[in-house]
Amino acid sequence: MSQQLIKFREDVGNSYKLGVEILIHSRALKGISLDLKLLAVNGIVQAGKIGSAQGQSLITLSGFLSDLPVQIAPELEQLEVVTSELASQLTLTSISIIRFIFYSSALSNLLDEILIKQKSSFRSGDFNLLSIIDLLKLTNNPLLKGLDSFEKNNIDMLAKVNADISLNSIEMLNKSIDYLKKSEQRILNLKRNGFIANYMGSNILIESSYLDSNQQSFQALVSNIRGIVDKLNFNLDNMDNSIKEAKNVLKKVILLISNTQNT
Repeated sequence: MSQQLIKFREDVGNSYKLGVEILIHSRALKGISLDLKLLAVNGIVQAGKIGSAQGQSLITLSGFLSDLPVQIAPELEQLEVVTSELASQLTLTSISIIRFIFYSSALSNLLDEILIKQKSSFRSGDFNLLSIIDLLKLTNNPLLKGLDSFEKNNIDMLAKVNADISLNSIEMLNKSIDYLKKSEQRILNLKRNGFIANYMGSNILIESSYLDSNQQSFQALVSNIRGIVDKLNFNLDNMDNSIKEAKNVLKKVILLISNTQNT
């Protein structure tokens, strides 16, 4: 197998690995919306015991906080759905790429046999067998002069199969990129909600600082809120990094097999 095909296989394998990592981080976020809901309810209960103007303010702030899980839960569910679909799509893409590599190796071996038979100094590595454009006009390559009809038909057949698989693979790779983009949007929405949760927590901390007593309860509440948001952001940031890396890898693979700057 040529170094080009080996690198090609490594890139596709790496994108699949990144897809699995994204799914794992997505599933690690289960329960965050419930944890946040329970903290908000606890804040409302604690504020209800105060009975002052500060207590009413804290009830209001905790009420706003309790609305966030209603928005976060569907986003988390959709994020897991999208990342599951991404992992499945990358699996199908990998299978298609494995077929492509198999047929590329067969074509490579056939070309080497013919070139050796012709006592040519060229070998299959001198052809770009990952390019659809080059595959479709392979038998017209000046390095393959003197082909008989049998050799020409065999090369044309394998080259066409590879070109068809390549086109299918490009479609699958583009679908994978679409899923990555959808995941990015979900992450953006969740980060926004996490920012709001921290903002609400900061306001709760400020309001509770005016209390004569029970400040520690609200400090602990805010500390727990920030802990949950930190966990949320940690997983989201890791997912975001993996998504960016996966997009770069997939785009590079598409560019390689399409051999066009417009992809």
